[in-house]
Order: sequence, then C-alpha cells, then structure tokens
Amino acid sequence: MAQCQSLSELLAYCHTHSVALLAVTKYATVEQIQALYAAGIRRVGENKVQAMQDKQAVFNPPDLEWVMIGHLQRNKVKKAVAASHRIESIDSLQLARAVSNAAAELDVMLPVYLQLNLTGDSHKYGFSSAEFWAELPALMALPNIAITGCMVMGPHPASDAAIVSVFQAARGMVDQCQAYHRAVVGLSMGMSHDYSLAIQTGSTQIRLGSQLLEWL
Repeated sequence: MAQCQSLSELLAYCHTHSVALLAVTKYATVEQIQALYAAGIRRVGENKVQAMQDKQAVFNPPDLEWVMIGHLQRNKVKKAVAASHRIESIDSLQLARAVSNAAAELDVMLPVYLQLNLTGDSHKYGFSSAEFWAELPALMALPNIAITGCMVMGPHPASDAAIVSVFQAARGMVDQCQAYHRAVVGLSMGMSHDYSLAIQTGSTQIRLGSQLLEWL
C-alpha cells in the first residue's frame, strides 16, 4: 500500500479495511482537534494528563474518545483514569495495579492496552515477550481494568524488514493471547512513517499526529 495523500483518503482506507485511526493530538491546538472532529475523527490520543484535561475543558463532545498514550506516572494515575476512555500505555504490572485501584475508587471498568517492548531497547517502556507471558495471569485478574489489546512501536529508524519483524511478533502474541482471553482483540501499531507496514501486518489501529495536522 502506498502512503495516503490526504486525510479523506486515509479515513476512507481505514474505513474500508476496518482499521481505527487514533489522532495523536499532543501538539494540536483545540481548534485543530475541532477540525479533525469535523473531518470525522472520533478518537484522539494525548501524552500528558494535564493537556488532556485542558483540552477537554474547551472541547469535549460526547462521542469523542480520549485515549492516554504517553508514559503514565504513578502520581497521575487517578486523574488519567478520570479523564480517559482508554489507557494504551500500561507498561508494567505495578502500573496496571495502580490503574485498577484508581478505577475501583471511581467505580468504573476501564479498557486498557498493554504496551509491548519488542525491540530490546532498554530506554523504551513496555513488556518484553517474556514479561508479558509471565505477568499476563496477574494482569488479567485485576478487577477494574479490561485488557482489550496491546500497543507496540516498531524500531525507528530501521529497515522495513526490521519493522515488519516487530509487528509480526506483536501480531503473533495477540493472536496467541486471544486463544485464552477472547477480549484481547486490539493491536495498536503503526505511525506516520510505518503505518502502511502495520496495516499489512494486521494492525487494528494506527496512530498519526503531525501528518494529520499537515493535511488540515
């Protein structure tokens, strides 16, 4: 698949192939988020809790889904749970427990994605393959989070083959996990530079930021 050349082209492609589009809005103004919404986008991702809250205070229609995608510090967990429709950056069992506890206090069941780290980069957050399988039973047992998918970032810069290798590994892990936990269906992978590879490899959600803003 060639890279799309416009927002409308990308939205049409995602719709045709049942791939969700998450607009990464950490650098977007409220006016730009409003323009994305007017174009048909209904899912936005923020890296920081305060930025999400500030933007929600200005623009927060009931059908707009707010997703926390940045690394979440423990002291921000309760605010993140209150502000987010989903958290896609659960990168440790300890964080998952904190999110579940905060969700219990707020009497909600919060959907989450587990963040995978399959590049071997020690500077990146997320579960290695070994950590994922070792801790999955404890993660699935937490009472106030619903693990519905995984998120992974490919290596960058890297060859297409190296990126696809990581994406294929993530796809295989989700497929294997789904055999035991049927609710784990989502796989968020693919950004502006590699989303076509991600879609070819079985992504269910791509995350684009600056490219979308350039198309407005």
